[in-house]
Amino acid sequence: MTAQVIETDTFPTAITAPTPNDGTYPVTVPQAFSDLASRTKYLKAAIADETSVDTVNENTVFPIPAGTNFGFPLYTKAPILFTALSNLLGRIKTEVDRLTALHNKVPGASSQTWTFVPIIAGNDGDEWLQTTGVSGPPYILQSVQPASDAQIMIPYALPTGARITTVNALCSSPSSHSGSLSGMTMPKLSLYKGQVGGTGTPVVTLIGEATDASPTAANYEQQHYISITGLNHTVASNALNWYYLRLRGESGGNAQIASFRVWMVSITFTI
Repeated sequence: MTAQVIETDTFPTAITAPTPNDGTYPVTVPQAFSDLASRTKYLKAAIADETSVDTVNENTVFPIPAGTNFGFPLYTKAPILFTALSNLLGRIKTEVDRLTALHNKVPGASSQTWTFVPIIAGNDGDEWLQTTGVSGPPYILQSVQPASDAQIMIPYALPTGARITTVNALCSSPSSHSGSLSGMTMPKLSLYKGQVGGTGTPVVTLIGEATDASPTAANYEQQHYISITGLNHTVASNALNWYYLRLRGESGGNAQIASFRVWMVSITFTI
């Protein structure tokens, strides 16, 4: 049998890449072919020895998905079509594997969470206390109510380019609240950014905040999180910006003295 050649400058436009389990695949197969075309101008499929494909013939039917456009004529010779499709699928797999590897390295693909013991950066008088944790882990404690907001330092310089997504504070308030949170002002956690520059007080910007959402007194008295979620803030420069937290304690009806405390704070970002 005389070998035949299939050549094309037109690459598929109707095939889209399979979606991986995480739903974040960044490219389509046409994009993969665009890259493939720059390196392989022609798709050449030739059968020099018919005996190597003696299990197929001109009447063999190959299943082709509805709507698929391969971008080259489908010749009637089944062996040639078989080889062309085999080569094509092999090159698609190579390109998809390469692009998947690149996707895993792009910014935003890596998420990190930094966790730390809260340290009071400032408060009025002794309204908030830094415990030593002699008989357990250290924490900060609201010693009176009502109390001024406590300032909590973030003891890291967040990387330039990091995108902050979530801040969590692990809290509890173990004293009895008479079975009800009615009339009580709940604690609130706020994330702020400071900006270097100017001759006076540095400019401070609120990035996000959340109020304790405990549904019942029983939930509130146990360990639980105050979570600032849905953030999309990028650190422009860790040389010009710094970050800290403000914490409002409990007050009002059924609020207790020396009860509300924060055990741990975490900040999650992608880089």
